[in-house]
Amino acid sequence: MKRTNIQSCADAGTKYCPCHLAYSGDCIKCSLIQGCENCNCVWQGVCVYNEVQHNTNEQVTEREEYLCNIVDVDEIGESIFLVRI
Repeated sequence: MKRTNIQSCADAGTKYCPCHLAYSGDCIKCSLIQGCENCNCVWQGVCVYNEVQHNTNEQVTEREEYLCNIVDVDEIGESIFLVRI
């Protein structure tokens, strides 16, 4: 049985969804894509499972990577960091 870990996704419902994680079965949002029999997601206005099933003709836009210098890092909470670039 696969481990289900449903989390919020900043990209759900955007032009970046569904991402490569959804197509590989590793979506952080959708329990159905993760292999569960029932939907356990918290509705955010879009069904990632539906997007994967019906997005067969369009190429999904991947986020671009940017190289930058880190100026400063502050720990503002337990395991929460503010990174200045």
